[in-house]
Amino acid sequence: MVNLIDEGVSEIEAAVHEVGMLNPLFLSTTDKMWTLEHVAQVEAQLSVVRLHALAAADDVKSEAGSAAWNGYAHRERQCDINKQLRLARSLDEYKVMCEALTVGRISVEQALVIVKVLDELPAEVRGEWVGRAEQSMVTYADTFDPTQLWRIGKHIMATLAPEIADEVEAKALAKMEREARHATQLVMRANGDGTTTFRGTVPDQIAARFAGIIDAY
Repeated sequence: MVNLIDEGVSEIEAAVHEVGMLNPLFLSTTDKMWTLEHVAQVEAQLSVVRLHALAAADDVKSEAGSAAWNGYAHRERQCDINKQLRLARSLDEYKVMCEALTVGRISVEQALVIVKVLDELPAEVRGEWVGRAEQSMVTYADTFDPTQLWRIGKHIMATLAPEIADEVEAKALAKMEREARHATQLVMRANGDGTTTFRGTVPDQIAARFAGIIDAY
């Protein structure tokens, strides 16, 4: 059976090798800009091929052996590979993001941010809102870099549906307060010299009041 992926990648490899031997120093400014933009686009498109292979690589360690996997894995940090694995496995789940990456509209770094934002949406707003959030994040990626995209993504529900976002945030704050009260503990020990040592964990609002009392003295 002909391996079309191998054939295609081999052709790309040969073309890249040939182009890589060329020096763009004397290109016009316009041509240099075109090169930068289109190479970044092609990189994103090629990443999809690698990500699909990565998503299907569960058998590599078991059948090809750990040495084969390590030959690939040593090129990058384990934490980065873990992120790429999550991205690879999300290609079928987040199809709008996958299509944008496939055509080179977004970068791998932007795709990683989009997946993280969508994965972290509260359970209360999953379903139809995931698709809307995904579409919005891909659109924002046309304008914003990964860092800016992450800042936007943290408040994506407030942009799409403020009333729902307020309700979700109120529930999250209530849960946080319950957990804070559950974790509260305070130990006071008199030192015998007119001072007392405090050690413990208290909710933020109580800590703020305590700090205010101390500052007053």
